[in-house]
Amino acid sequence: MKFLKLFVFIILFLVIFFYNALAEEYATEVKERTLILPHCNNPIGIIAAKSFKCKAAACQGGRIVFGRDFVVETTPQALGDGLADMLVTALANTGCFKVVEREVLEEVKQELELMGVTPKQTLKAADFIITGAVTALELNASGASGGGLIIPLPWKFGGGVKLGKAKAHIALDMRIIRVKDAEILSAKIVEGKSERWKFGVAAGGLFGTTVGGGWFEAFKNTPLEEATRDLIAQAVTLIVNELKAQAPNVVIEQREIKSE
Repeated sequence: MKFLKLFVFIILFLVIFFYNALAEEYATEVKERTLILPHCNNPIGIIAAKSFKCKAAACQGGRIVFGRDFVVETTPQALGDGLADMLVTALANTGCFKVVEREVLEEVKQELELMGVTPKQTLKAADFIITGAVTALELNASGASGGGLIIPLPWKFGGGVKLGKAKAHIALDMRIIRVKDAEILSAKIVEGKSERWKFGVAAGGLFGTTVGGGWFEAFKNTPLEEATRDLIAQAVTLIVNELKAQAPNVVIEQREIKSE
């Protein structure tokens, strides 16, 4: 029994040592990159983002499935809501737009009605609305299902330590709509991609093959989270560039933001 524990310890030590060497490569490739995002001296207008639908092959029957052995316990609706929230926050941080959060709009209306105020008198509609659908959602394995380096551990649950390289890709078919006349000002596809070294414990019988938690909690600090952040950065830049003609007096500058 002591020999078995010693063997497991040695294997884990070697894997962690190997991973640390790879982490240096990952830090150079991914963590040190910067994003170039626009910043405005005044808002171009008021903007809102609706929850995005998921039309990617990974969205199946209310679940997100990356492969036969990799199913995520969250819904395409959670994905769409999360992307819309991230986009609205990023747009607000650029200073280029005032934002309207649609999910709290109904609560605000109810509060105003209790105060005896007609909501239409106080709530200004958005000038622009962002809609769209996720058309690609991929997490390719050597770090997800199959492939990669898996060192078996002699536990009754099975599984083992998994080390591999994972790639992620997410694409959004996005439309910018002008509210006053319902004209589609822009309809383009934006993408986010990421590649990094991934280290974790292969599930085996301990956790099954399902990742628990919400969409972003399930993929925190993974290539898919990084790809999502890249997607949002690309979307923000596109939106500002497409709508800057609507407010020619607004001054737009580019700022570098370190990618976390």
